[in-house]
Amino acid sequence: MGLELWEPVIIAFDEAQELRKVGWISFTRLLAYAYDNLENVRIVLIGPEVGLLLKFLGVDSRESPLYGRYVHVVTTRRLSFEESVDFLVKGFAEAGVTIPHRIIEDAAKTFGGIIGWLTLFGYSCCMNPDLCTEQVDKIVKITVDIAKQEIENFLESRRSRRYKTFLKILTTEKSWSEVKRRLEDSKGMTINDRTLNELLNTLINLSIIEKTNDKYVIADPISRKAVEELPS
Repeated sequence: MGLELWEPVIIAFDEAQELRKVGWISFTRLLAYAYDNLENVRIVLIGPEVGLLLKFLGVDSRESPLYGRYVHVVTTRRLSFEESVDFLVKGFAEAGVTIPHRIIEDAAKTFGGIIGWLTLFGYSCCMNPDLCTEQVDKIVKITVDIAKQEIENFLESRRSRRYKTFLKILTTEKSWSEVKRRLEDSKGMTINDRTLNELLNTLINLSIIEKTNDKYVIADPISRKAVEELPS
């Protein structure tokens, strides 16, 4: 059966923040055209780097073709331990897979409520239940390797070598002054306050680090493990 004329057509872009790297076409103009002229089309942009994605769209910038357009932002939050357990229990029940409850609880603790890692854990267990009968270590290694590759790709894309040192510092919570002192000690030079703030804001916009109660830390526990394994 074909689509009725009134039914919306949904076009989704995963990892949508990567669109900003494309130089041969203006995606903001393309999206603005779709917004203004294609009333049955709904555009969904998906990506972890919310700050950069909103900056790319420029809905608050007069210079952007999307200036003034309505954007509805849906963010996923980190699940609590109880919610993580419930998420996995219900998922395994739907898949008809039996996983020991202690393994589910270990996974809920290890993956820190990050839905992406919990989903990967659940999928891996469903595909190969033997991976999940004794411990979560094998799947943790898989997720850490994935995170490590993503971090290495990020570091390669950055001209400043400070980011690697920066991430090493932020495997544990640090205040602004602690970050500055540790960074200066590692480089043997004074770091300008503005430069430090730019580094912090870049990593926050990329959703790599988070700021809570005036403390900065790598947001994702798996990414923390991955950074710890990177050579100095």
